[in-house]
Amino acid sequence: MRSKLVLGAIGLIICVCSATQAATTSKKFAWANEEWIKLDFDSEGIAVKEVRFEVEGGIHWNPLRAGKGPQAFVRAKNESDHAMKFAVAIALFDADGNLLAATESGHIGELDPKEDAEVKMTFREVKRKFFEAKRGEIVLETFK
Repeated sequence: MRSKLVLGAIGLIICVCSATQAATTSKKFAWANEEWIKLDFDSEGIAVKEVRFEVEGGIHWNPLRAGKGPQAFVRAKNESDHAMKFAVAIALFDADGNLLAATESGHIGELDPKEDAEVKMTFREVKRKFFEAKRGEIVLETFK
C-alpha cells in the first residue's frame, strides 16, 4: 500500500512539473543597425516576427541611465487561442563568433490571443562593442 502511495505521489509531481515547464527556442540572424530584421519563429503560439536595434543618444557609460544607449525592440504576437507569458534574450557576436553584448527582458503580464506586443530591451553594462556586431541569436521562452 505504501509503495502505491509513493508511486502515486511521484506521478503527481512529474505531472505538475511537466505542466509548469517552459518551452524555449532560438534563432540566429545577421545583425543590422536601425532596420527591422525578419525572424518569423515561434514557441507555443507566441510568434516573434522581427527585431530592430538602435542606439538612443549614443553609448553612455552610466548603466543607470535607463532607456539610453544600445537597445533592441522585439515584435511578438500571440497566435494561440489562450493567454501566454514570454521572455526574450538576445546575444550579439562579432565576425569571429566572440560574444559582445547580451540582454534579456520579459513581457509584463500575459499576452492575450491575437494580441501584439513590442518588448524594449536595453544593453546596460557590457555594450561598448555594440557596433562591431555581425550576427546575433535571440531566445524565446514561453510559459503559462
